[in-house]
Amino acid sequence: MVTHQKTWTFLLLDCGKVERVRPFEPRDHDVCLALLASNTPEFFAPQEQADYVRFLRTHQETYFVLERDGEVVACGGVALFPDDAAGMQLDVNSAGLTWGMVRRDLHAQGIGTALLEARLGWLRTHAPQVREVRLATSQFTTEYYARRGFQVRHVTRDGFAPGVDAIEMRRVIK
Repeated sequence: MVTHQKTWTFLLLDCGKVERVRPFEPRDHDVCLALLASNTPEFFAPQEQADYVRFLRTHQETYFVLERDGEVVACGGVALFPDDAAGMQLDVNSAGLTWGMVRRDLHAQGIGTALLEARLGWLRTHAPQVREVRLATSQFTTEYYARRGFQVRHVTRDGFAPGVDAIEMRRVIK
């Protein structure tokens, strides 16, 4: 069983908003589906919803939500060996990032970066053996992750859906 800190709190000084990352709870299910819907079809293919619903039922332990002033506005998780929820093979020294998303109308406000940093911080604290973080993303977010130190390792054209490539990216963490 994985244990984790209950919450992390951030104050974004440039906008004065308080953000808190906490573990996913069953009551978050519908709002997380709404977050996915807000990013579909621009960032997720419609057919991915069934996979996401299945994921939410089975991978709650290391999945998190980010609240801004008490409202859930983002979610994302981590996967550790031997879990394959990240969609790629992991080993004891690697972890995957899973189903990260920010409500569409709040993109480019630092929320995704706060969520990413919280997940990396969770890994540093609860899985210190992890030296590499992997993720599978699309061509629509590759640049975002590249700016945060991730490098493209493999591209599968139409890997998620027609017109949505599956791009494996990796980043070393310390």
